[in-house]
Amino acid sequence: MKRLAVLLILLCVVFGNAFTQADNEFAVLAKEIIGHFENGNFDKIYEQFDDKMKQAISEQQLANVWDGVEQQAGQFQEIEEVKIEQVGVYQMVNNISVFEKGKFNIQISYNTDKQISGLYILPTH
Repeated sequence: MKRLAVLLILLCVVFGNAFTQADNEFAVLAKEIIGHFENGNFDKIYEQFDDKMKQAISEQQLANVWDGVEQQAGQFQEIEEVKIEQVGVYQMVNNISVFEKGKFNIQISYNTDKQISGLYILPTH
């Protein structure tokens, strides 16, 4: 019985760490994307899009979206909170971000190849 309990605890620790490491990896990827937004490196963001994203939005349109957010909300300040959830085969990273005039959720979804499959910049409530 003790061995079973030890085995269960060990499995929880091992698998818990695996999920945490995966979450951390996607959080780091998302933080890099936000850094590219801040520095105007829209080409580096575009390079990480999957084919559907590349068909849906151009690099220039991506730059225009960010410019529009900055016009509305002011300059990006910081990421306040990161929440990661699995949605089907995608890892969705919600980056609650503080701008000069408010908060936005920079939501980035990654496919199994770690390409960006979704990108939304949404006002928070």
